[in-house]
Amino acid sequence: MPDKEREALEKLSRGQKTEKRLVFRSYFTLACSSGKMIREIASELHTRPNTVIQWRERYLRNGLKGLYDEQRTGKPKKYPEDLKIQIVKLIETDPPPGHATWNARLIAEKLNVSDDTIWNILRDEGIQLQRHRSWCVSTDPEFTSKSVDEKLGIQGIERPTGYVQTRSTSSNVLKECQGSGGQGDTCDPG
Repeated sequence: MPDKEREALEKLSRGQKTEKRLVFRSYFTLACSSGKMIREIASELHTRPNTVIQWRERYLRNGLKGLYDEQRTGKPKKYPEDLKIQIVKLIETDPPPGHATWNARLIAEKLNVSDDTIWNILRDEGIQLQRHRSWCVSTDPEFTSKSVDEKLGIQGIERPTGYVQTRSTSSNVLKECQGSGGQGDTCDPG
């Protein structure tokens, strides 16, 4: 074993902020290279001999990189990639007749997915359907001076968004939505 790798393994095995599993793996490797028996190492660390053998072989095959976890594919997504954009576009439109606002059940029915999927996406994107923010828009170039001087003569129009964006993570979806045909701060489903 090269000296640089031994130093790196010793540093990993003593690391206070290193993941516990990486500390064990580096210790397995160091103990094996020093000539300790596999069963002795396994009993010392309260694990199975096969575990020690597995990490020793991964180190021999891949070096230090072999001690780190390999990339995993993870659970496959159960909804289409553009579902987030569809949701944002939909909540920018008027709700169905008889409803004042969109809710997860209505969105799920409209997009043909489960309520849980809608709630998960809304939570991940930081969108809250029942909270509203609004702003005033005026086409008058002297709007600022008039609104300061004449409080009763404000010529603004209140435009609620229909939802509140509570975290910056949803800005990616909103940007995608705007890039796919939305205008200004809203998505035009048209």
